[in-house]
Amino acid sequence: MPHSLRARLSEPRLAMAHETKLTQMGMTIVFGDLVVGPTGVGQRSDIGAIISQMVDYEQAGEFRRQLADKMVHSQVTLALQGFSTGGRPPYGFRRHQVNPATNERTLMSDGDRAPRGYHVTWRPGPEEELEVIRRIVKMIVRMPASQVARKLTKEAVPSPNAGRPRTDGGYVHMTSGTWNPTTIVSILHNPLLRGEKQYGRRSMGDQSRMTPNGPRQLTEDDFDEYGRPRVIQN
Repeated sequence: MPHSLRARLSEPRLAMAHETKLTQMGMTIVFGDLVVGPTGVGQRSDIGAIISQMVDYEQAGEFRRQLADKMVHSQVTLALQGFSTGGRPPYGFRRHQVNPATNERTLMSDGDRAPRGYHVTWRPGPEEELEVIRRIVKMIVRMPASQVARKLTKEAVPSPNAGRPRTDGGYVHMTSGTWNPTTIVSILHNPLLRGEKQYGRRSMGDQSRMTPNGPRQLTEDDFDEYGRPRVIQN
C-alpha cells in the first residue's frame, strides 16, 4: 500500500480532491513515503504528478477491497469449522484458544489474543453462571422477564456486564450489577444453549459484506442518508 492515508478513501477522484483542498489551505500532508507540501490556489499541477497520484489512490483502494474479501473468506472458513469469527462470547460462555497441533483448548482471559495459527472457540463458562441460566429458564415459566430481573437484582446476583467499564456520553463508568428484562430475554434466546452457533447475523464494513458464499459488494441499501456504511441485519 503506497500511502496509509490514501488507503482510507476508495474513490481516487474524491481522494485527489480532498488532497488538493488541504494543500491549497496551506497544509502539508505526510504519507508513509511521501510529503506533499502546500500549493497556491489556482496553481496548475504537473500532469505526471496527477497521474502518479491517481495510480497511488487506485492501488490503495484496490488493496483495501482485496483485503476485505480475504477477511470475509477467512470468516466463512472459520465459521464452517465451528470456530469464533470474533467478538465477546455471551453470558455463561468463555473463549478458548485451540492448539492446531494437539487440538488442546486453553481458557483465555478478557483481552487475550490467540497466538498465530491458533483459532478460538466458545465453550461453557463458570458453573455459577450456568446455574444462573438454569434458574432463569425455570423462573421464566412462571413469571415475566421483568420479575426475573428484579429477583436476581434483589439477590445481588452479578449481571453479565457487572464491573465492566462502559462509556456513555464520553464518561467512562463501571457497569452496575442491575439486571433488566432485555438481558433475561437475550440469555433465553441464545442459540448456544442448545449447542448451536449462528454466524453472519449482521453485515458491516465499507468494502465487502459477508454472505454464506463469500464476500459481496455493497449496494445502496448498505449506506445511510449521509453515505455512511450501515450495519445490516441479515
